[in-house]
Amino acid sequence: MDDSLHYNESLILSELERRFYLYLIGGDYEKLFYTFDAGQGNNDLDDEQLNMSRIRLEVEVSQQDRLQKARENYADPEYKGILDYMLKSRINNKLEKQDDLFASCPELRDLQPILKSFGEHQEFDQALLKDINQIPWLSAQIKRFSQNPEYQNLLGLKSKGDTNEILSKLGYQLFVWLLPRFISEVLHAKMHPSLRDLVGRLRQYGRFTSGAIAKLVVRANIQQKDKWMIYMLAGISVVPLFLIINMVNAEINSLIAQQKEALLQEEHVDKNKLDVLDNYVFSSDAMREFLCLEEILKPHILEDLGFEHFDPMPYLLGYADQDSPLANVFFQARAYALYRQLFKTGRIHPHETAIFLRKHKIDKTLLHQLNEFDLTSIATHINLFQSMLAFHQKG
Repeated sequence: MDDSLHYNESLILSELERRFYLYLIGGDYEKLFYTFDAGQGNNDLDDEQLNMSRIRLEVEVSQQDRLQKARENYADPEYKGILDYMLKSRINNKLEKQDDLFASCPELRDLQPILKSFGEHQEFDQALLKDINQIPWLSAQIKRFSQNPEYQNLLGLKSKGDTNEILSKLGYQLFVWLLPRFISEVLHAKMHPSLRDLVGRLRQYGRFTSGAIAKLVVRANIQQKDKWMIYMLAGISVVPLFLIINMVNAEINSLIAQQKEALLQEEHVDKNKLDVLDNYVFSSDAMREFLCLEEILKPHILEDLGFEHFDPMPYLLGYADQDSPLANVFFQARAYALYRQLFKTGRIHPHETAIFLRKHKIDKTLLHQLNEFDLTSIATHINLFQSMLAFHQKG
């Protein structure tokens, strides 16, 4: 591949990552269209002749138009702008002190004893069960999961039982696989209404990643003890984004509460300002700026998580040996998850698909195999996990 094609490939990969962040924040977005040399290439995934002569930027919805539209939707646009500025300043101040990321998410801090032991256990012991039972929200999530009739049928769970009985039936490996889902449900429930769609899209991204792992892991030449462990990578990979969103959520709730209290103490309550607070939506452009800090914050967050028996950094930071089957499975699964979310929303075009999938060594056969499953369904995931685990045990 010549230098110009390397440049074009890097440009397209960077643009697709930009569109993914735009997809996460939702709403209107900008599209970047490429102009290719006429007659060079087609839509075939195996084509390596695509070349780009120039780039043309066509803005579908400009930032100025988005800001103007947002102002028109509020009873007091000036007050909304002041709130946006105050929130952005407060969040930037928090991000400068990286320890505050964990301070805003006590649920993740609760899980640290469990995460520290990851990679050490193959099954539950009394110490681990004690750690789990000491986390009220986690015990509640486990019981709630066990009361779902569909999951009861798939896993042979009883409608009633204490946490230890449920965990015994699930097994340690499936519990680890479900752990990111448990915490994401709790975080989703406590989010400010304007952030719930964003968290929902991020949870779906995690499902696509872990589902693709289940399909890819049986094809890879990985040691048996590692086959199920990489599921944790799917969950850990979205932790930095969840922490950023959670910090934004904490600051939104705090500022709105403070502003309401001050307004209600005034002799003449400004109803327009109260309306702004009741219907507040954080600036999508500011949200995107914070989400793009993920790669900068990720090393510090992973270090703070404190894994003692498993090092996720080589995989999540992208410097693992590319010849490692474990790394290849995770990188391919993450690439497929990004592709699926861009494809279903029309944010990736055929020529971009060809370059993106070829870059991550996902051929047509593998793509069709991954596409045949509804990876948004937890029941599908459980079936995939059971198939993968059966393969693991047989192997």
